[in-house]
Amino acid sequence: MRILLVTCMIPVGVFAAGNNVKLPEPFATPSARNYSKMIPRPAGANLKVPRGFVVEEYLSGFERPRYMLLGPSKELLIADSALNGAGAVWVVQGKDKKKIIENLDRPYGMAFWKEYLYVGEPTSIKRYRYDGKAMSAGRGEEVVSLKDFGKAWTDQRLQSEIQHCKSRALTR
Repeated sequence: MRILLVTCMIPVGVFAAGNNVKLPEPFATPSARNYSKMIPRPAGANLKVPRGFVVEEYLSGFERPRYMLLGPSKELLIADSALNGAGAVWVVQGKDKKKIIENLDRPYGMAFWKEYLYVGEPTSIKRYRYDGKAMSAGRGEEVVSLKDFGKAWTDQRLQSEIQHCKSRALTR
């Protein structure tokens, strides 16, 4: 395996050394903005599926559904990453949906640990006492402030912070 790796790396090294590639400075070129947008389904439009299969709309009424997570009671949680504090977390069982957390700023990452649901926003990670059977969440408390980290969405940060919190709790 090591020989194969070295054999593959030699041509790459020769190519890189032989070409004096000049890259532009960071932020010297305009950023590509190619956002997706939701459009309403045209009247009468249906998907064609093989005989014996049926396709139907399962849920609607979200502004920017971004992240889904399966809860401890097999319920589905959906982070609706709407802008300007209109973000929310919904819990779905069957076709029943209920908004359990609202007034969030673009929620994205979610994770469970013990009896808490952790929700990542661009400027903080909050935790909510969560009851999947009652389809409810308690009042949020900020566990990590991300105010000085810019405006990036927080899924990766949330996962690493949860791991950090778990390891701290295990060493106590």
